[in-house]
Amino acid sequence: MNDPRAVIRHLSADPLFGVLSEEAIIALTADPRCITLCFAGGQGVNADDEFRCALGLVLKGQVDVHRMGSGSRVLLNRLEEGRLFGCATLFSEEEQYVTAITARTKTEIFFIPSMVCEELITAYPAFALAYIRFLSDRIRFLNRRLASLAAPGVEEKLAKFFSECADTITPNMAQLASALGIGRASLYRMVEDFVGRGLLAKNGKTITVIDRDGLIALQ
Repeated sequence: MNDPRAVIRHLSADPLFGVLSEEAIIALTADPRCITLCFAGGQGVNADDEFRCALGLVLKGQVDVHRMGSGSRVLLNRLEEGRLFGCATLFSEEEQYVTAITARTKTEIFFIPSMVCEELITAYPAFALAYIRFLSDRIRFLNRRLASLAAPGVEEKLAKFFSECADTITPNMAQLASALGIGRASLYRMVEDFVGRGLLAKNGKTITVIDRDGLIALQ
């Protein structure tokens, strides 16, 4: 099931593992402590009854990341091939996941356990710095996500707007912000949040709808 070429390709392109030498990445793919598992669409990737303290690299398919709370599931992110998850629990003493991760389609994931990551941090200072940057980026993303959730109705309105528009548009952001009743800075943050979750793509002022079903699900 493990395709070393796919693992090497994705790790080499990743901002975190890309700082390692080719030899180190090849050695990582051959480490017997690292495993590749396959999940069916709709299957939970993490479960508290089988706690896996590891970074997960999506090799094929997609996974949805949800925050659980008060009986509801809040979609935080959608991860495509080549994306990592699991940083929040990698070195935590609590054997409990903070998010629910579910395979959206048939998905293959390469797991790198915490003991291997700890060895990389100790052996490669560049990897340690890259890991700090990786965590900082995750914190910034979650702060933007929480800010959007703190404005009731705005996310739903923006999702409705993009779900009903053409595949590719170049909106007047000032007019759109006024229509939604928010500042332009907040609107830009929410659009970037949608881009980060794989709902939209942005090229300059042009915005493309990537996942119309995902936008509808937010309404």
